[in-house]
Amino acid sequence: MGLQVGEAHSPAVLQKIIQAAVRNRSYREADQELSESAELSIGPKAVERAVRRIGGERVGQRDAATEAFQALPLPEQRDGCPQPKAPSLAVVQFDCGRMLVRERESVSTPSPLPAATGGGEEPPRPIEEDACREERVTEAAISAAAQCGAEAEADRWPAEEAQEAQEAAESPPVDECRSRFWRDSKVGCLLSMHSVESAEDPCPEIPASFVNVSRVTQLVRELGSHGSGVPPAAGEEKAEPGREEPRDPQRPAAPVPLVRTVLASRACSTAFGAILVAAAWARGFAAAARKAFVADGAAMNWTMWELYFSHYVPILDFIHALQYVFAAAMAGRSFDVGWEVYGRWIQLVWEGRVAVVIAELRQRQEALGLPPKDASATDPRKIIAVTLGYLETHQSRMDYARYRRLGLPIMSCYAESTVKQINHRVKGTEKFWSEAGAEAILQLRADYLSETQPLTRFWQKRQQTATGQRRYRCAA
Repeated sequence: MGLQVGEAHSPAVLQKIIQAAVRNRSYREADQELSESAELSIGPKAVERAVRRIGGERVGQRDAATEAFQALPLPEQRDGCPQPKAPSLAVVQFDCGRMLVRERESVSTPSPLPAATGGGEEPPRPIEEDACREERVTEAAISAAAQCGAEAEADRWPAEEAQEAQEAAESPPVDECRSRFWRDSKVGCLLSMHSVESAEDPCPEIPASFVNVSRVTQLVRELGSHGSGVPPAAGEEKAEPGREEPRDPQRPAAPVPLVRTVLASRACSTAFGAILVAAAWARGFAAAARKAFVADGAAMNWTMWELYFSHYVPILDFIHALQYVFAAAMAGRSFDVGWEVYGRWIQLVWEGRVAVVIAELRQRQEALGLPPKDASATDPRKIIAVTLGYLETHQSRMDYARYRRLGLPIMSCYAESTVKQINHRVKGTEKFWSEAGAEAILQLRADYLSETQPLTRFWQKRQQTATGQRRYRCAA
């Protein structure tokens, strides 16, 4: 039957358990699905134990593959291709999600937090903050700028900030403790894509959706509240994302995605970069004729690129550049005047003429003056200074006209969509994970979302290598 020693379920039943566990939002829902659709009485804790065991095996395989890749000579790491044919366009996209992580206390003490309802939950123990930081400096400024374009929600963001501040001041210690357990989850997308190179820019004019008032203000507001990775307010949940394609404005000669591989982990960015590049090499990305690395402006993203993907074309996500340009255009101006400035600046950015925008921002900074040290995030002087620094830092990764001529993507929308699909399983205001449980479910959820079907190969190999025999060691 291919049963492993100590397992109570056949391989077919175990596959159903894992599939239900990674597809549903909790182990309880997975158990209910198994009971209703397969007439299996498993139990939530048994489902959780199966995920930890199988997820641990997959993590071990992933780490072994990473170590094997790192042992290869550098020329083979950069140019080798284990696949019969390398993709014509290989794209790596990276982003971060959020989840609640806590570990079991070393001594038996009453838990300061209520019992959690997610999978793999453990009583809490304060742990160190994640060393990886996401870009959050302009969140309040972007939200304030976005409010100018939505009259129906004119006072939404200031009111929400005031309400959150009031709730934080009045909240009991349990809420203060819970807020310390939000941690980053790293998510990478490996995309083989199809596109053609052009002698001229196939889309010199910016798509209409990026100069549409309602669309842009909605987009910037969404990025300002969640794009930086800040968790939503308690009780705020998004609709199930399913597996729909991300919304991306159609433009001439835009790359078409073919096959996606997903990777997710709680590892730090340096360790995750090694995992990501090993998986990219296994798919033949190193030998691709065209390669691109697309991410937002977080410093850790470009440290990862420099360490592992420096032979890929670095591209700053255009949408994140848009939110900074929008905030700076609106800073200290009426909406009508600011919108006119935004339309001109974003067209320049679309053309890759970022130097012109930087020059105008410097003039604007001189006119307003430098921000004081205690300037708020909504101070126009602060917004201009932050945007100016952002564009100067990433100017070399914003040659969007050249990227379009090369047939490369300029947005990380596929990674951001994947993060939402990962978060749908692991994220919740009362859903806490241990480190081991988090790593197991992230690995299996990523496998489930991958179009390269790693779980299919895993189950086949696992059953083929099962002997049903227990290994013994000689007594000393």
